[in-house]
Amino acid sequence: SSTSSTSSTSPSSDFLSSIELLVVDRADMMAMQNWSHVETVMEHLNRLPREQHGGDIMRVREWYLSGYARHYRQTVLLSSFLNADMNAALSDLCTNYEGRIRFTREQVGVLSA
Repeated sequence: SSTSSTSSTSPSSDFLSSIELLVVDRADMMAMQNWSHVETVMEHLNRLPREQHGGDIMRVREWYLSGYARHYRQTVLLSSFLNADMNAALSDLCTNYEGRIRFTREQVGVLSA
């Protein structure tokens, strides 16, 4: 994978580490295609950048440099259903200090009483 290469000429995934709000829309469709790619991206969100990239280091939050970014990032996963892979990703890779909330909508069907 190009994001895991350490060569100086290869593309870097450092830009992913600055994301503070992650929205995974239509996760059910992604689960049917290639969920491991979603997990790989989410793992890279939790890594510290390897280079400074000309940014002002004074603007970086202390909790981020201490490796706590995954505890402060907000993650919204939108799907018509949840499966074991989605639940595992939310439990392992998205552990917000403020907790989590899960909304479900019950569909009233013709067979329900």
